[in-house]
Amino acid sequence: MVEGSPDYKALYLEEQRRREAAENAQKEAEAAREEEQHRREEEQRRREEAEQAQERAVEKTRKTALPELALWADFLAQQATIWDDLMESGFASERHFTSLHTLEETGEAVRRRMMSSELDLNVFQRHTVEDQVSLIIQGLHSDRRLRRKFGLQGSVNFENHANTLSPESQLEEGMEQLTVSGTGRRQSPRLQAKAKAKGTGPSDPTGTAVAEEAGRKSTAGSSRPRADQFCVYNTGTTRSAQDRIAAFILEYKAPHKLPLGYIYEGLGEMELEEVVQCHEDETVRDRFRRLVAAVITQAFSYMVRIGVEYGCVCTGEAYIFLRVGDDPRTVNYFLSVPKGDVGETTGWTAGSESGNRLHLTAVGQMLAFTL
Repeated sequence: MVEGSPDYKALYLEEQRRREAAENAQKEAEAAREEEQHRREEEQRRREEAEQAQERAVEKTRKTALPELALWADFLAQQATIWDDLMESGFASERHFTSLHTLEETGEAVRRRMMSSELDLNVFQRHTVEDQVSLIIQGLHSDRRLRRKFGLQGSVNFENHANTLSPESQLEEGMEQLTVSGTGRRQSPRLQAKAKAKGTGPSDPTGTAVAEEAGRKSTAGSSRPRADQFCVYNTGTTRSAQDRIAAFILEYKAPHKLPLGYIYEGLGEMELEEVVQCHEDETVRDRFRRLVAAVITQAFSYMVRIGVEYGCVCTGEAYIFLRVGDDPRTVNYFLSVPKGDVGETTGWTAGSESGNRLHLTAVGQMLAFTL
């Protein structure tokens, strides 16, 4: 090569690198534009859905005061479909969050707390379920395919509205006024069946129950304590009001106010309008049903006021998932009791395709319900 002549090969390679860099930058810009367009379309779709839900809520309020309570028959199938999508993505097999040791330490600290009110229950749920669900959804949002699959905007927020949006239904039973003594049924159907097989199950779980006369008092004249109520929002990364879309409501009841045994005995398909009324010849089971109906009525009223299709009543031990579909005369319910549904262990092992009960845990059920 003649001294002083340009290095054409180096110039060519440099030009090629610049061209490739420009092409990559253009592709990235196009992908970013597509992503932003998709995000805007998704926000618009969700905003329209929220507006339609509020319109339906107004229509529901106009058509019916209290609906019928019916079993949510395909709840588990819907939850399982979401979990199948999660498992196929490999997300559950990757390390994303706090170490097991830290979780165990947190669990020990939470376990020492007393559970005497809805506020205590809220603190417990925030540490054990809500924060975990929020972190998982943030992790899912970082995966582009999962973000699109579930229409995620960023994360979810559990926001308290007890002071401003607590329902004023005259049919709501005062939890302090309606007291029912009795053992009720403390075990899930699965555990109860095992106990009966061993001859250790109770023969008459409500035979010794005695109803209190306070349960017959008029609701209108009672001093009704208002349970903590939360609205769960799908929130964008900007956290602006425009990016917040109501997903469902949470109604908390301290476990001593709505014991698990009462739920087992009182929850079932019923006409809420009829059950919430007091009658002179009530049995103990009637009072269990009335207490459960009052709680669900309260949650239903909150769902209508917010304008959402989904809701959940939580006692810490039990979760009653609710849905009001196109028919405003029916509220569908499904009872989840993680301790009874899961047992001592989930049976899940990373990399294994064997059956497990990870999806039946409190976090698992709430995650799928939120998605």
